[in-house]
Amino acid sequence: ANTLRLRTVIKERYGLTPVILSEQPSKGRSLIEKFESEAHNISYAFALLTADDFVSRARQSYGQARPNVLFEIGWFYGRLGRDRVTILYQEGTAVPSDLDGILRIQFHKSIEENLKEIESELRAAELLPRPNANEA
Repeated sequence: ANTLRLRTVIKERYGLTPVILSEQPSKGRSLIEKFESEAHNISYAFALLTADDFVSRARQSYGQARPNVLFEIGWFYGRLGRDRVTILYQEGTAVPSDLDGILRIQFHKSIEENLKEIESELRAAELLPRPNANEA
């Protein structure tokens, strides 16, 4: 649900063209080939960390993001640079220690709770025009 909300916000509110891997045709490619091909022309990435996988370990249970999301964050960091990747993190999702210290935008139920921060990141990346002083 948050993926669809993010797509709607990016497209309708900001007039940008979102690319969601699961919505792209496979064309007989392996998953990594599809990812690399579709991601090659991306200029900015949002990584959505939500508790999609449930883990039980040593008498502890928690929700975590799928491992492919962590892979994709690393790939985009290497390809685009950290300043062109924003992590949107749903409260209650376990975050791997490798991402400790990396700033992320936290939301409770919906990414729409943080539109101001999302917009700020897009402006910093020069994907949206800066507001005029009279509009701010």
